Amino acid sequence: MMLVKAELDLITDMLELLDDHSFTETHQRPLALLTQAQEDLRVCMATEAPSHQPSKKLRHWLQKLQIAKKTETTSCLTSSAIFHLFQVLDDLRCAAGQEPCA
Repeated sequence: MMLVKAELDLITDMLELLDDHSFTETHQRPLALLTQAQEDLRVCMATEAPSHQPSKKLRHWLQKLQIAKKTETTSCLTSSAIFHLFQVLDDLRCAAGQEPCA
C-alpha cells in the first residue's frame, strides 16, 4: 500500500500541474478517481499496524522517488507518471485485494 500511495501521490501531483486547457477539461474525472483512491489508501494505512516496516526494496524505491522529485524536471516527472499510469492502476488493484504485486 505504501508503494501505491507514493505512486498515486506522484501521478496526481503531475496531473494537477498540467497546463493544457483541453486536457484539463478531460482529466477531471480520472483525477477525481485517483484522488479518491489516495484517500481510501490513507484510511487503510491508518488502520494498519503502525509497527509495519517497508521492505528494503520498497524503502530503496521510495528513496529514489524522493530524489527524482527533487532533481528531475516537471516535464520528465509528468511524462514518467503518465507512462506508468496503467502499472499504478494494476498496483492499486493488487492493494485493494491485499494481494502481493509483482
